[in-house]
Amino acid sequence: MSSVWKEQSWQVGAARPGEAAGAPPESGIVHVPPEGVVPFRDLFAKVFDRVADDFIPSLRRRADLLSLSAPAPPDDEAVTSGAACPYLVGMFEQHNLIALADGEPVGFLTFRDRCVFGEVVDLPHLRTVDHPCVYVNTVAVVEHYRRRGQATGLYQRLFELQDERQLARTVVLRTWVGNDAHLAVLDQLGFEELGRRHDGIVGRQGSVYLARTAGGGSSGPTVGEVPSLGGVPSGGPPVSARPAR
Repeated sequence: MSSVWKEQSWQVGAARPGEAAGAPPESGIVHVPPEGVVPFRDLFAKVFDRVADDFIPSLRRRADLLSLSAPAPPDDEAVTSGAACPYLVGMFEQHNLIALADGEPVGFLTFRDRCVFGEVVDLPHLRTVDHPCVYVNTVAVVEHYRRRGQATGLYQRLFELQDERQLARTVVLRTWVGNDAHLAVLDQLGFEELGRRHDGIVGRQGSVYLARTAGGGSSGPTVGEVPSLGGVPSGGPPVSARPAR
């Protein structure tokens, strides 16, 4: 695991020794709540432009944060350029963690707290579950900094915030079935599979939902406490996370 993320866990308004409050660190993870995002828009846009096309479909083409099959109009230059992309605008309305290395933004994790479980997990057997959860919309690291512990560090900072800010205990997310490197990280961090669904997107093998429940913090279910969370629906066997190469 990289030591980069360990060097500094910093929040908006916190000062490092010898620096003015509000100045981000050279290396570490910055937590940017929705109300503090304005000074960091350029940093987010810089990372976004470097990773958006690594997703299927590209984040530039999506109409909002949850849609996979509702792309933005292909002739909309403002959307495809990134700055006015609906997905990026939606990120600014959430909590964001941004990873910095050598003074450059190299990755981010965006999340919302107190989401209704059954509204963000698009699985038939879980749509009636009304427990609160933290929903991770997007995790991305620029290519040069992958497999250096950056994604792990972003998740670890989120787990710390669950206690610091009394967030919902269960973290939920969706990734695609063939995303082996991400699945390996999630497996190491203790996430459990909730189920899979076919999303009909060319180039994807379907989506997989996963969850992890913290040992303490605010009220919320553990994976085993919610009916069917610990099991695999009839769609098939669990997805195996192969080690990242």
